[in-house]
Amino acid sequence: MVVLWALWSLVAWPLAALWMVATMLLCLPMLPFRALDRFRTALLFGLLSNLTRLCFVRVRVTADPGFDPDRRSVYCMNHTSVLDPFLMIHVVPHAYCGVVNSVQLNMPVYGWVLRLAHAIPVGSRSEGQTADIARHFADRVARGLSVVICPEAHRTVDGKLREFKRGAFYLARNAGLPIVPVAVRGLFRVLPKGTWIIRGGTVDVHLGPQIDPAGYTGEQIGALAARCKEYVGAWVERGEAIPDAVRVLTPPAGRA
Repeated sequence: MVVLWALWSLVAWPLAALWMVATMLLCLPMLPFRALDRFRTALLFGLLSNLTRLCFVRVRVTADPGFDPDRRSVYCMNHTSVLDPFLMIHVVPHAYCGVVNSVQLNMPVYGWVLRLAHAIPVGSRSEGQTADIARHFADRVARGLSVVICPEAHRTVDGKLREFKRGAFYLARNAGLPIVPVAVRGLFRVLPKGTWIIRGGTVDVHLGPQIDPAGYTGEQIGALAARCKEYVGAWVERGEAIPDAVRVLTPPAGRA
């Protein structure tokens, strides 16, 4: 079976690159026209959604009763695979952009597509980067976009969650957006870090409730990040949605 997946992967990778090039060429002429922004984004995501099908990935999505699909939010997901951005097209119910390493924006094909999708670059470590990221966030909010971010910063190498860094939660608070914990289960088996062989399969995604971090202090932001990791981890490791998640993820005592 591994041999068959390896043979298909040899076909799938160049096909995916060609599909992204074709998608980019269709959307590029609309880039200068802000009035076409929403249509262009819908076309871009609609075409790119086929890449998960090319990988024989079936996506199943469930959501907490407290999740509002119409509310723009910061979606904090566990980072499992290079397929994460294409998976989220099937998950987020409206237009969004991702937060990516700035190096990725300079990659041929993939980087061009990220730019078309209004990706927010991070990781340059240049002076003033924090202000630049905040400016990008404000711009995406003004465009009516949600933001997808991986608070672990790096892909897992063993399927287990890393620490959820606070930066994503500070950005959400400062941008005035609620946080949605997103738990992805099964994608690590499809395409883990360190291999090029794609193995199709079913990926289950669970969306938690919106959590408003407005007014949180630094200490409370840290506690919230830890609670979100606990929520995501319970679902990723055991397929368990924490009961009454809104209560579990309420602000810590002493909220400002």
